[in-house]
Amino acid sequence: MLSLGALLATAVMAGSMEESYLSTAKVGAGVPVPVSVVAPDNYGVSAGSKTYLTFTVDEQGVPQDIAVKSTNSDTLAANAVKAVAQWRFTPVSVDGKAVATKVTLPIVARNAELQGVRFASN
Repeated sequence: MLSLGALLATAVMAGSMEESYLSTAKVGAGVPVPVSVVAPDNYGVSAGSKTYLTFTVDEQGVPQDIAVKSTNSDTLAANAVKAVAQWRFTPVSVDGKAVATKVTLPIVARNAELQGVRFASN
């Protein structure tokens, strides 16, 4: 299973969090590239809360079989599953053919003072 989070840069404050995330995502061989993301709602989530999701990016770039691998916030976990279900990716290509790829994605609530602002981070 590939850790997508290990290949992502921390979001910076520029435009929306979604735009920031997309502009800072690192690209690597065998990594599905996010092209459209929705940040999970952090309302009622403490800074430092973490959720690790696992899912498969299918051949069409759609997340499938999203599951919570671990979390310290049930609220963040539920919100993250809803958000990631809306993400879209450029799928991994092997010999010119799109292939499904399993990934792990950490979602971290960064700053309690930024209520309502969300971050996806490594």
